Amino acid sequence: IYNNYGQTELSPRALVLPSKNEHFLKGGVGEIVPGLEAKISKEGELQFKGKQVMLGYLGDNSTGKDRWHNTKDLAHRVDNVYYIKGRSDDLVKVNGERMSLKTAEDSISRLQGIEQAIFIIQKDNNEENYLILFYKGDLEKEELKKMFPRVEKKYHPKKIFKLQKFPLNENGKISKKDLVAIL
Repeated sequence: IYNNYGQTELSPRALVLPSKNEHFLKGGVGEIVPGLEAKISKEGELQFKGKQVMLGYLGDNSTGKDRWHNTKDLAHRVDNVYYIKGRSDDLVKVNGERMSLKTAEDSISRLQGIEQAIFIIQKDNNEENYLILFYKGDLEKEELKKMFPRVEKKYHPKKIFKLQKFPLNENGKISKKDLVAIL
């Protein structure tokens, strides 16, 4: 069994890790495949350069054979094995602290009685971001609030909405636009 990492721009794969590697069960994504170079930018984003990085999109000069392709995945490396920590385009600043919405959603989703959790960001009257939580599950809102001490304080939402099902867009993904309309 192998773990493979890639993006359309890195066809077919950029990182690979066999299950016999000690990092496989620790969440390692993979080691760089031959013919590519990888680095982690000062912002912590995983970047690639090499022959299998696509030349670019029509009218876009951000990729190419001599340019680094920025995956927008936040990563770190241990023993030449890359680990993905989240997405840079999913980072937001709440209460003066940068955080990943995906990490916050995963933190809430691990609570017993929660099927799925989605956060959105709103701004208060002072233009400061705050979290709004939408969730599906057996847990009632008051029961969920009692479980918040198990979750990092920065992930505590200002508002909570329990849903029977999430609104989906035409691609079958959760529509955050329709979630905002619930407010």
